[in-house]
Amino acid sequence: YATVNLVLTPQARTGLFLNGHYKLTDNVEAYLSVLSNRTSASFQLAPAVYGAIYGAVVSADSNYNPFGVEMSPATGDVFRARLSSLGNRAASNGIANNQISTGFRGSFDVWNDYQWNWEIGFDYGHVHNSTVTYGLPGLTMLNQATGPSFYDEQTGTVRCGTPDAPIEGCTPFNPFNLQDPNSVAALVE
Repeated sequence: YATVNLVLTPQARTGLFLNGHYKLTDNVEAYLSVLSNRTSASFQLAPAVYGAIYGAVVSADSNYNPFGVEMSPATGDVFRARLSSLGNRAASNGIANNQISTGFRGSFDVWNDYQWNWEIGFDYGHVHNSTVTYGLPGLTMLNQATGPSFYDEQTGTVRCGTPDAPIEGCTPFNPFNLQDPNSVAALVE
């Protein structure tokens, strides 16, 4: 699976910096400072790993469990599999930092003995961070989908829950055959 991992992280950075001041009089000046920095980066890794060591639980009563024992971190009966039908794990990240500082500053004498410095200004900063991640399973949903399940003879399909208490809206997940149509459907939900 290492062949699909990116060796170098694609990234781009741009920045702008502006700093200046202008003397209005001998004792008063205007100033301005502007900073803008943008970074974007992304990564790609092999498909996610799903298994008991990551918190997954497969019920002993799952229609797909041929072993008849609960597989979970608590029981010590473990399994793991690459979720290749989800595709590679990937993420893109964008960060923008912007700041502006502007105002006036100066000085004046008091009774020709004391020099006072003053400043009045405005400062504004904003940071925006956005990350989008792909290829990770929803463990809560998958754990429900690997809970008890049964073959419904009326519909000819495997359903979540038990014959007495089916779970509506749940697509059963077969962790032992990731190409099973139900497994693919459960992963992309």
